[in-house]
Amino acid sequence: MKAKIMSLLLLLNFAFANCYSTSVAPTFNYYKNLLNNSCIKKYCIPVISTILLYYSIKKLKQIYSKNYKSNHVDGEVIFQQNDLVISKSVCTRYNDTTFYQLFRRSLKIGKIAVIKNGYTCLITNFYINPKHRNQGLGKLLLNQLINHLLKNNEQNIILEAGPFELDDHEKEIELTESEKSEKLEILKKFYNNCGFKYSENLIIKMNLLYRSLGIHAQCKYPMIYQNLNSHSSFF
Repeated sequence: MKAKIMSLLLLLNFAFANCYSTSVAPTFNYYKNLLNNSCIKKYCIPVISTILLYYSIKKLKQIYSKNYKSNHVDGEVIFQQNDLVISKSVCTRYNDTTFYQLFRRSLKIGKIAVIKNGYTCLITNFYINPKHRNQGLGKLLLNQLINHLLKNNEQNIILEAGPFELDDHEKEIELTESEKSEKLEILKKFYNNCGFKYSENLIIKMNLLYRSLGIHAQCKYPMIYQNLNSHSSFF
């Protein structure tokens, strides 16, 4: 222990000598003598090397983490598990729409949006990249969204099980009627498993909501989230 302390003191002494030296030659000789010191070789150099390596790795992790969040994930991170991240960002240009995006590492693999209208939250634009489906990621994204809304005391959570498909550039693909029917049945089961129930009484109200938001579509299969702790009504 004494040898380690002496080695550190010698290094400090060198540092001050180096800072206040007015001649280059004495400083170099002083440094050369320090390196030849047996205590420095045995104790101090390995300790300092280990410390430098530790802080270098720590700094690299911080830089990677910062870049991961700022460059690859837009908005506020509301969920993170292993290599999956869900972020939230608000766009005031589109009816105060809040976008939630699902990332795996640096790749965006899913998205969902919420339009707030009074006491109602309309879920729309729900999409998972086909290459990442059948892994429970859609259910994860939807459930995390619902949990986030409930934590913010949102009660009326509605959506339309309207089937749509996007290409790799997120442009909508035209579906045939048979493809729409097939996807609609899949979506019905999926949303039912996530706590949503079909309500025919919502059709007229949803169409009015669509018009007020400037959405040119006719609601066909509206669903509402069955929150057992809520006693509020739609609108």
